[in-house]
Amino acid sequence: MNLRRTLLLIIVIAAGSAVTTYSGMITTWNAEWWAATLGNVGVTLLLAAPVAFYINAVSRNVKVARSDIEKVRKGLTETQSEVRNLRNDATMSSRQVDSHVDGLFSVDPKGENIGPEHVLDLLKTARKQRLISGRGYRIEIPGCRLYVRFRYDQSSNDATIGVEPTDGRPEFEELSITEKSLASALAEVRAYCIARGSSDFSAMYPIEEIFRQLRELRERGANSPDLIYDIQESLPGNWYIADDGLAHYDPSWDIAHSRLNEQDWIAHLRDKTWFNYDESFHALAVARELLSSGLSNG
Repeated sequence: MNLRRTLLLIIVIAAGSAVTTYSGMITTWNAEWWAATLGNVGVTLLLAAPVAFYINAVSRNVKVARSDIEKVRKGLTETQSEVRNLRNDATMSSRQVDSHVDGLFSVDPKGENIGPEHVLDLLKTARKQRLISGRGYRIEIPGCRLYVRFRYDQSSNDATIGVEPTDGRPEFEELSITEKSLASALAEVRAYCIARGSSDFSAMYPIEEIFRQLRELRERGANSPDLIYDIQESLPGNWYIADDGLAHYDPSWDIAHSRLNEQDWIAHLRDKTWFNYDESFHALAVARELLSSGLSNG
């Protein structure tokens, strides 16, 4: 196509040159009007041909540019559509995760068949959200000074259950609730506690309590994320033991780990409208014993 246009340009220029030359020749024949007319035609051909060729080339380039722009526009539209689809997929995935987490924390162990995978998922999610401590979370066994501690082990992606006294020093080798059956692990824990003075309790009691307490922690943590985090134990009267100290929820109030052993906290607390002597004294005593054991950070 370009060769044809080039040949046409050459022919037109040649024709223009021939006409201009011929007009010069007939001037000598006293045909001035014809000479002038042919001269004008020749000059027009000589000038117009390159201009027309250039305009044609520019027109082709403009068409190519428009075509490229249209392709880019279509590509951009497709990219925007893909981005919208990815955003929708991410939103749907996020909603599914939120729905799963909501469902997980709302499980009622009394009404559902709880297996090791449920407990593992609960502890893993609670630790990922920093709701519970890396040391785990413990449940007090009624009628004795023993606690059942649940812990998520990130390195092995496993959940364990163990028994400890108030100061957190393990008395009972942790059991993997995924390697053993959950029922078997709970039965061993129950037998161990009863043998050491605990009143009788259902083997499912620790499971029922951890689901209930973590659900409550999550609800409160949504309102006070700067207070409810890395929790090891929930205590009566809205008190919590965290890795970095003792905290009170509603109203928010906390005592740093480094100041727990100061002896005038009860005097400070007496001025609070929400102060309860028994609950506050108990919270301080348990927090001091647990966090002063040197085990609070694992």
